[in-house]
Amino acid sequence: MSNASRKRAASAVAPQPPPPKQVLMTQEEDFMDEDVFIDQTLVSEDEESLILRDIEQRHALAARLSKWTRPPLSDDYVAQSRGVVFQQLEIDYVIGESHRELLPNLSGPAAIIRIFGVTKEGHSVCCNVHGFEPYFYISCPPGMGPDDISHFHQALEGRMREANRNSNVGKFVRRIEMVQRRSIMYYQQSDSQPFLKIVVALPTMVASCRGKLLYF
Repeated sequence: MSNASRKRAASAVAPQPPPPKQVLMTQEEDFMDEDVFIDQTLVSEDEESLILRDIEQRHALAARLSKWTRPPLSDDYVAQSRGVVFQQLEIDYVIGESHRELLPNLSGPAAIIRIFGVTKEGHSVCCNVHGFEPYFYISCPPGMGPDDISHFHQALEGRMREANRNSNVGKFVRRIEMVQRRSIMYYQQSDSQPFLKIVVALPTMVASCRGKLLYF
């Protein structure tokens, strides 16, 4: 075979040059556009299904709540011309400011009892009870008489104030009374014996006040 024939054969099987970059970029952009279109379609379908599901859930909740709707108040209740008689279902307390009209001699934080219940007609009731005073009893120390209560009160108030320096309570120990009671612990044949009734400002102070008494 001559040299000219070899050159023609070699040129016949020579590899094709790569396509221009512009053609490759056009194909990639087409693929990207299709992917974006598919993603947007899926997202739109998901959003629509979520919206429809949320609407269905809201309608179902409204239908359930409509069965438990309380009846409207009667004219007697609105005019406050009749007392409220209700069944107590639950009770708790919150810490709030003392009621100035009901308790003009007290100020600062106080315990407010909340009694929850329902009337015979099906009305919900929340009764706020002001003026509750938490207290506890301890056995009267031997040899303590009524004249020693004032000094004991001052000492206990000082220790409570030292332990609660950041509190805005005006008086931690409201009062201390000597009363005659009988212990419920064990069987006892003896008559009543003297106890100290210690009244504190807040229910949370009962435990801390009892702890301070261990060091007297």
